[in-house]
Amino acid sequence: MSTQNSGRIGTLGLFSFAFGNIVGVGWIVAVSSWILEAGPLGAIIAFLIGAVFATVIGLCYAEVSSMFPLPGGEIAYAERIFGKVAGIFAGWILAFLFITVNAFEFVSIGWVWGALAPGLRGPVLYEVLGADVYLGDTVVSVLTLGAIAIINARGGQNSSQFQMITTFFLMLLTLLLGVVGLLFGNVQNAAPLFFHGEDSSYLGGFLAVLATTPFWFAGFTILPQALSERSGAVKPNSLKRLIVASILAAGLFYAVIIFGVATAAPKAAYVDGVLPSADAFAFALNHPVGRLLVLLTGFVGLVTTWNAVFMGASRVIIVLKRKLRAEQSKAGFSSGELLVATLVLVPIIFVYGLLGRGGISPFINSCGFAYCILYIITISVLLVARKRYPDEARPVRLRFGIFWSSLGLLISIGMMYLSAREFTILGSGVALEATILTAWLALGFSIYCLIKWGSSFEK
Repeated sequence: MSTQNSGRIGTLGLFSFAFGNIVGVGWIVAVSSWILEAGPLGAIIAFLIGAVFATVIGLCYAEVSSMFPLPGGEIAYAERIFGKVAGIFAGWILAFLFITVNAFEFVSIGWVWGALAPGLRGPVLYEVLGADVYLGDTVVSVLTLGAIAIINARGGQNSSQFQMITTFFLMLLTLLLGVVGLLFGNVQNAAPLFFHGEDSSYLGGFLAVLATTPFWFAGFTILPQALSERSGAVKPNSLKRLIVASILAAGLFYAVIIFGVATAAPKAAYVDGVLPSADAFAFALNHPVGRLLVLLTGFVGLVTTWNAVFMGASRVIIVLKRKLRAEQSKAGFSSGELLVATLVLVPIIFVYGLLGRGGISPFINSCGFAYCILYIITISVLLVARKRYPDEARPVRLRFGIFWSSLGLLISIGMMYLSAREFTILGSGVALEATILTAWLALGFSIYCLIKWGSSFEK
């Protein structure tokens, strides 16, 4: 088995992975709620502030990643400072996130396809929690999963090239949406710029949107998974710029989408629709092509995100397997390892994705809390490493690092609180999201114990 050269992914490739993983398709549905809760200007400001918060956490990631540019990202960080068990714990949380988001992409690609070509959805196969699962949607999801699996099994360079192409088209389509909103919309449609209703205040609606932004910016964490496969021309100290650039570009993306939808049509034209943004642009152009443009943008965004999270998932699976089996750490990934990881992931994603939109929603809701766990682990690693190894060389060293790290930790704890509070609001009694996370951790603990018991038995 040949080992993949770690110098395969260039600067544009790394940026494309980060930006593509941040921006997906959820905005197609969520943008109307952002506008209604905070008003278009309030929502834009909330997302720009959310980008600043994400940048603080991202800068902490940049310093830690430059200290430990090892495969596995958070797995390697936690193991180096807190020990092997902590590393495996971080890896298990990462596996949950990547597998869940892959399943979400599986479901969403079929859903967007069904909206693009409703006549090709085929018969309803079954229903899960009130959501129908169609044959045609499932076939498209399976075919797309197969294509992405083949691209990623061939190594980081192929995945990187595909990512750059899809990211370029995503940016181009987003710019086109902004132009449509500006030329064919009406700024008066955006009024009021800040929402103030009977049961809300300017600040209340703004905070409600701000509380959701950590989830919408979380995708920059894909960079540590790809860092060990960077091109030799990409220096470790460029990671800080890559993280900041991807987050700010995503913030601009969200601002353009919010502006475009808010000006494209009066709220009454899209607020009650299944795909609000598509309805808004169809209204602006007075033609179904507006809806098609939004759905095409969403489809490209989905493929871009799916390629990134599949790449991350395969690397996490490989590194986690190495840790569980106490194998020697390696800098790269062999073609055999990538193939095995792909063969493991594909059936899991397929079965998981068959839950459909209704069945997978609680898993997605739990991802925000899981991301907060990783943020806290990573920033804690940075705080301890700065104290334990103050003079150790690192390509990225933040000025006033203790301040930024402490601020990032406070932001992460606050986000965790908001996520837990959301579980309570959405659930009754013990929230399903909490049950899912507990069950996943219990499964991981059981697997770890079985492997430890097997190793002791062999000795």
